[in-house]
Amino acid sequence: MNFGPAALYQRAKQQKTYAGMPMPLFHADVPGIGDEAFDSAPWPLQYVLYVRRGANAASFTAYCVSANKATLTMEQLEAVARTAASRL
Repeated sequence: MNFGPAALYQRAKQQKTYAGMPMPLFHADVPGIGDEAFDSAPWPLQYVLYVRRGANAASFTAYCVSANKATLTMEQLEAVARTAASRL
């Protein structure tokens, strides 16, 4: 988990490149968490959830253990994020 101001959420959602290389983060909006949330990365396996609530933001990362598996499912990340977002 990483916490910061809402501007970090907006920057992550709008990111298209990193260090001059294509690296978008946005995959899809995830309703029902905070004021807004989206999952990442934009390929077959999503393993990061970005959340904004008011002036605060957080990201939740489940690290990849193989090409098709992360340490937590997106459903598990969403459950953790719902709890954390209610306390932001």
